[in-house]
Amino acid sequence: MGFIEQYVNLVSKYTDAPEIFVQASGYHIISNTLGPYFRIMSSKCDRPNLWFMLSSIPGRTRRSTIIGYDSTVLQNAWTKFFIETSEENISQKVAYQRYMTSVIETGSKQGICDKIVSGIDQGLNVFDVHSHEYGDVLRQMCQHTKTQTYTSGVDTLLSRLYYGESFVEDLSRRRPKEEGGTIDRIIPAGLYITMFAGMQEPKMYLTKDMNRQGLLRRILILHEKTEDMTMGRWKPPLTPMYTEHSNDLKEFASDLVKEMIRYKNALDSLKASFKPKWADDIVLLYADLCDVVRNEINSRAKQQDENLIKDPSDFNIYQQTLWENTTKLTILEALASNAVVGKERTTMVIASESHYQKAKEFMDRAQKNTEQMMEDLGVVESDIHVDMDSDRVLRYIKKAGQEGITTSYLLTRTGYKAYQLQECIRTLLKRECIKVEDSRNKTGRPGWIYYPEEPKKVQAT
Repeated sequence: MGFIEQYVNLVSKYTDAPEIFVQASGYHIISNTLGPYFRIMSSKCDRPNLWFMLSSIPGRTRRSTIIGYDSTVLQNAWTKFFIETSEENISQKVAYQRYMTSVIETGSKQGICDKIVSGIDQGLNVFDVHSHEYGDVLRQMCQHTKTQTYTSGVDTLLSRLYYGESFVEDLSRRRPKEEGGTIDRIIPAGLYITMFAGMQEPKMYLTKDMNRQGLLRRILILHEKTEDMTMGRWKPPLTPMYTEHSNDLKEFASDLVKEMIRYKNALDSLKASFKPKWADDIVLLYADLCDVVRNEINSRAKQQDENLIKDPSDFNIYQQTLWENTTKLTILEALASNAVVGKERTTMVIASESHYQKAKEFMDRAQKNTEQMMEDLGVVESDIHVDMDSDRVLRYIKKAGQEGITTSYLLTRTGYKAYQLQECIRTLLKRECIKVEDSRNKTGRPGWIYYPEEPKKVQAT
């Protein structure tokens, strides 16, 4: 059983979060811990670094819980790794602080650059964008062309970091030159950056321009809609077993560290015998796809290009990196299952058809709501307010139950104007959340009475 499957089985004992979120966390952990040692052969996507964004309504999908579990594993794995591989005999506190330097939560372009440069000064070359709520940051990025904000330029920086490209913030100064600081903020090529973050519904934050600019296409957005959720996997919030989850996650992290150290030793052995020919040569272990998988991914990429020519929609534009994410997921499946060929300096990982099938199943599930999500991009702020106002009206209607509630009562309770209420009613009828009856059938007076619609029965899975 590979690391990803182990992680999914472990975490699923403690949370009823959507399985796609749990699987994404497993992929992210392997991407962040084992991925940095490898280069993908015969591929335009050089490294297996994945960027995930979990998206859903607040609360029910346990986004913060999953991101917290993910953070617990990485924190313990890297802290233990730094302690066991450091030549300086560092303390746990120092090792933990070193790991925290690698975590990017939010910040301006200059602030992110400074944190990365600080990490490089400590010998780090792996960083992780990790945030429970990244939606507001994305929204401000979208607005920077109209209004300068503290996030202006962050989208460009992140796009460069995704591919490990160099970045220079010209005419800026990290520290006063007389204090020994550098004049420019310089990020060298070859860094390895992953992302695991969360946000609410995409239409609240994202725009079509962002998709066409490129950053959005580099992030694998996993959007879970309310209708996707069931109570079939529900778990009670109070149970004695929750006290065990932290220790289980730490034990999983310890097992992962053994593999991290094994790949580090293999890479160190390779570096000892390798003489770089060019200044930007970076020595890494190799991972590759078997011929059957390579041909399959190429075939799907060709189809996606043909679809874009026929229909240059936002959805088809977003699909342009589908082959890239599928390739990375396939390689990570191989890393997680220890698919190693050779040893020491000849270490190589080969991804097989079984690894590809698991990655493809994940991608197919991840794409379930993507087309609708892309169609909703660019919704204007007033539309968002209509949704929020409609939810408020729906609460009053549900509270009235089968007794029903009249238009006049809703106007009194909400304080909305008649046209605002009617807009909300139309939205709720379209969503099939309510039903309406002519009030003359019940009161004899003209008007309407609103009732909550009975929820459709969904078979638990």
